[in-house]
Amino acid sequence: LIYKQYQYLLSKSVSISISSPWTVLSANFFILYGLSTFLLLVILFFSKKKYITLLISLHYLFSFGIIILIYKLGFGYDPYLHQASEKLIFQTGTFSPKPFYYLGQYSLVVILSKIFAQSIEFFDRLLVPLMAAIFLPIVIFQSIKDNLDIKNNIIAIATFLFLLIPFANFTYTTPQSLANIFALIIVFLSVSFINYHLDNFWPLILLSIATCFIHPLSGLPILLFVFLTWFFHKVRGKNLILGLIKSIFFWGMAFLSCFILPLAFWFYNLLYKLDFSKIDQITNNNLLISLAPNNIFWPKYINIFDLVYLYYHNVNLIIVIVALLGLFFVIYHHRFKNYFTYLLMFLILIVNYLIVINYTQFPFLAVFSERIFNLSFYFLLPFFIVALVAFLDGILKYRHIFKPLIFIFLSIFLGISLYLSYPRVDKYENFHGYSMSDSHLKAVEYIEENFSNFDYIVLSDQTLGATVIKEYGFKKYYQGEFYYSLPTKIKDNIYTDFLEMTKEETNKKESASQAAQKTGVNMVFVVLNDYWDLTEKLITEHQDEANNWVEVDGGKAFIFQYLVNMNHESRITNYGQKEKW
Repeated sequence: LIYKQYQYLLSKSVSISISSPWTVLSANFFILYGLSTFLLLVILFFSKKKYITLLISLHYLFSFGIIILIYKLGFGYDPYLHQASEKLIFQTGTFSPKPFYYLGQYSLVVILSKIFAQSIEFFDRLLVPLMAAIFLPIVIFQSIKDNLDIKNNIIAIATFLFLLIPFANFTYTTPQSLANIFALIIVFLSVSFINYHLDNFWPLILLSIATCFIHPLSGLPILLFVFLTWFFHKVRGKNLILGLIKSIFFWGMAFLSCFILPLAFWFYNLLYKLDFSKIDQITNNNLLISLAPNNIFWPKYINIFDLVYLYYHNVNLIIVIVALLGLFFVIYHHRFKNYFTYLLMFLILIVNYLIVINYTQFPFLAVFSERIFNLSFYFLLPFFIVALVAFLDGILKYRHIFKPLIFIFLSIFLGISLYLSYPRVDKYENFHGYSMSDSHLKAVEYIEENFSNFDYIVLSDQTLGATVIKEYGFKKYYQGEFYYSLPTKIKDNIYTDFLEMTKEETNKKESASQAAQKTGVNMVFVVLNDYWDLTEKLITEHQDEANNWVEVDGGKAFIFQYLVNMNHESRITNYGQKEKW
């Protein structure tokens, strides 16, 4: 069944701009996915073989790999930025400026590319989905096996049910998603270290240091967690005085840990002397409010999407409730000491989160604070898995007719989690990002081939910016602005001029002039793609006001040229004509 699904996905692979993979996949895909999920649950229940984690890994890989199979030219925006940096290191052996973060991913991708003689893009796209599919089932399965005396098939089903938590982070490669995988591996691997009373914590320490070099937002908390876990379980107070010193030192470190991420942001600001007057600060909502019972999301109508988003909006609350059941289980079985630092680290990160959103200024603060909040839940996942194991062990050991119904119920929610893990366009959400297409490549190539000898900027959406970075890297900057407009948090950058260009009844020449003044160039291109539902009036306004224009790829994109200095000699040929690519 999985093989048939792979074939189906490959047959739907596209090089046009789409906002969601679900726009090209039919409902039959979810029926097949649900059926294969149900059959795997049955196989795991009856199987006693040691290779059952391999079956789970195959299903993980399929679940994480839809973006790789559907988007021929890639997906997102951040991955192209990191791929361009990796290509630069691959070609020149260096990268400037050299941040210690991200280099963990960059060096890994470059080394793999050189060893196996494959492209940077090949390994970059595969890295996170493949690592998550290989390592997460193994460490989750083994950690529970080392902790609880329960049959392997029950543990295997609980490991499989880890996919109940939406897994968008593991469907594409960025330093943050790679660091999150390392963090999860350490969280579950440490369970085995604690239960086997292993004195050698160096594997966990080395993994946590590696995580810091991939992304410090995950690396610093996980390094701190490893240190606290080691100190709590391995450092002994042999008498009353030494025990008291140990307790004071431990709780002092825990208290200081509540400020580790705000201090990291402060140190970064001090080191790079950020000018916050130019940064558009966005007020960040307190995500803890979503856990309050009075804020539970209840749908207004009853259909499949209401069920999907009932689950989506309350998934953190579900994790907390299930984790509390797991906490009661370990307390009842006198194992709370083994899990104490997990609960402590969850609380430490919540305090860090509250301090960051209330007292910190930083670029992309809303994004980073949300990541801190989500990372805190990683330390509840051992409790979550323990609760699943206890529930499954209690309900599946009896002979009754409800087992198939339980597996059907779980298959439905695993399908819901899959749906929620990818961009969506439905009655509740409308993802506005679009994937790279052949039209983007043709627009970039047209401008590059005809105007590479001139200074110019291009006002466009971020997908075209990602395309030029993919094809030409970080080629040009003018007065600190990349020569293709990008939606950063810097106030009044050239992307704001692009937004003005997408509105009807605005002065297009004035917007072009403002963008030119910010960058010091005389030539401004505006590129509009057809997926934005361009109106005839907007196109006509640009055709009337632009110095020249051309239609690309049969009308899938329009390029408009504005010359701020009219003495400039470079113009688009075939002015006013529709040129077929």
